[in-house]
Amino acid sequence: MTSSLRLLARALASAALLLCTSAQAADPSLRFNDNFSTPGNWADFSKPHSTLAVSDGLLTVTRTAGSYTTADQPVNVRPAARWRATVDLRFTDYAGDDKKARGGINLGGPLGDGFYVMLDPEGDVTVLYYDGDKWVDNDPLPYTRATGFKPGKNVPNTLSIERESGFFRIYVNGVHVGRTRIIDFTPRKVGIVLTSSTALTASFDNLRLDELGIDSRFSRLINNDGTPGATNLLIDNFDRKRGAKESWWIGDVEGKRAEVRDGRYFLTGKKDNQSSWVTSDAAAEARSKLDSYGFEYASYQISAVIAWQAGDDEPGSGILAAGTKTDKDEYTPYIVLQVSGKYFRVVYSDGAGTDHKLVGWTETPSLTPKGANRLNLTELADGRLLVFLNSDYQMAVKTPDYFRMTAPGVFISGQQTISVDEFYAREI
Repeated sequence: MTSSLRLLARALASAALLLCTSAQAADPSLRFNDNFSTPGNWADFSKPHSTLAVSDGLLTVTRTAGSYTTADQPVNVRPAARWRATVDLRFTDYAGDDKKARGGINLGGPLGDGFYVMLDPEGDVTVLYYDGDKWVDNDPLPYTRATGFKPGKNVPNTLSIERESGFFRIYVNGVHVGRTRIIDFTPRKVGIVLTSSTALTASFDNLRLDELGIDSRFSRLINNDGTPGATNLLIDNFDRKRGAKESWWIGDVEGKRAEVRDGRYFLTGKKDNQSSWVTSDAAAEARSKLDSYGFEYASYQISAVIAWQAGDDEPGSGILAAGTKTDKDEYTPYIVLQVSGKYFRVVYSDGAGTDHKLVGWTETPSLTPKGANRLNLTELADGRLLVFLNSDYQMAVKTPDYFRMTAPGVFISGQQTISVDEFYAREI
């Protein structure tokens, strides 16, 4: 390549970078946008019963049979963000008596879960939720008539869904339709969905997803702020006066050692391939408080600053929520949020002592390897666990059936020493 050609290539690359940077600066909230001016890869989602094609600035889907037609693209949305997804939808050809004719926005989550936000040719809106294993029976939003709907074939209607304060709010042509129950969900994919029982053709345009700041539901949790009027179940900064009675286990046995010194709790695991966990004696008082006012319907959080001190940190350490042991259980069930290096995971150990990975080892930029990290595990009354690391929201996972916290604690695995500070468990 000649020098003049090299200079031209560099100039073109710089111009392209400048245009990209300028576009982001002009609209920093934009996370996905497709006006279907180019084909993209949408045709790759075609199947024998449905054909997807981009032409004349529209994504046109033609169905002949089957259940659902879906197509989506990856999207990067901050887990604690308030966001809005929008699409323009028009039904071109459909049978008037087809009660299953619907189309709209397809949102995929990090756990294989997802939502369909759909509009039918009569102007009814519904939201369906798939939890990763099955369709949830109690629809987040049953059929609701959209007063802003414009009827007729080939008439475009703008459908949008917005997450704010844990709710999904649905709009058609800018007119509010309704809101769902509280759902903590962060999309990892955005796309379209179309369903029918007979032949149907519909077109989509202006598929878009924007971030709108931080969801107000998470601001208090992100900042580790307590809820006004809520009950603090256990707070411990390990700042002991000489001779004070210790509420945590202290000792040196075959598998572990623990002590309180210098304003921190130190826990050492002494064997490879062996895990240990401890709770505070104050957990009994915490449990009595839970039982006294029906805590099973409340939300709670456990948080602590965990710092690696020595040994092998690869097995992981973290905070733990112990559950209630029934007559049929051989072991106390628990949920643990573990960290190791730049990775975290969430594990549920049932009453038989069998571990279940709620979240496998997941890399995150929020952790400081072998440093002090604040871990926060929050259970919501709707059956979801929220994971925070150093005030960064990571994800939501489903709480195991019938599990409720009875005691907060600390977990360690392998031969290593950790320190614990600023430990608390409280209602939110």
